[in-house]
Order: sequence, then C-alpha cells, then structure tokens
Amino acid sequence: MSVEVARGKPAHDTHRLADLIWTVDDCLMRFLYQTPENWHQKFCRDWIRRDVIDSYSNSFVALADGEIVGVLTGFKGADSDRLFEGTMSHWPFEESKEEVDRLRYVFSKFDRLFPAPTENSFYVLNLAVDSSYQN
Repeated sequence: MSVEVARGKPAHDTHRLADLIWTVDDCLMRFLYQTPENWHQKFCRDWIRRDVIDSYSNSFVALADGEIVGVLTGFKGADSDRLFEGTMSHWPFEESKEEVDRLRYVFSKFDRLFPAPTENSFYVLNLAVDSSYQN
C-alpha cells in the first residue's frame, strides 16, 4: 500500500477531514466547538476559502488508494494574525450573535493554550492520521 501526500483541494471530502481533525484532541475540540456537528459545519464552510485558518490552501492530505487517511493544516507564522482574522470575519454572517460571542471568547484564550507563531516559523495547527495508518 502506498500513501500519496498532496496539497489540499476544495473538492476533498470535508466531512472525512473534519472527522480526522476532531480525533486529535476531543477535549480541545469540545472546548472550541462544543459538538462534532458544530465543528463540521464551520470546517466545511472554511475549507473552501483561502483567507482562513482551516483552508485547503493551508493544508496537505494523505491519500491511500484515493481515500483520505491524513491531513495537516498549517501556515507561516507571519500569516497567523491575517488568517485568524479572516476566520473570525465570517462568523457574524454565519452564526447567531450568541455563538459569535462564545467563539470570540473561546478564541481569545487560544494564546493561553498554544504559543503564538513567530514571524519566521511554520505553525502546524492540525496533524491527524487515521489510526489504521499510524506507525
């Protein structure tokens, strides 16, 4: 069996990708998004955009026989603020006011959970591999 690594594409199966990313840290994902359904909804909308954190343009996928078995999302440290702002700029148009307020609060704690990306770094946000392809 061979695994191919390819750049993310808008047409990749967003539900499969969202499921893989959720498995990395269920506790963190529940803190950020509350439910897998909320995460799926936000991820599927963002994947096809270029100006956001969880975009196909910031991602690589691992494919085995055409099936997605892994995903990496990341970005240059210098792009961090722009991408986070791009992600948050869509919320008022797609979420209730209560959800926007909750997301803004939760993401305001992000820097306490993770170190801020430095200017000359590459920041890996998500790295997920199907358990049957690990090792």
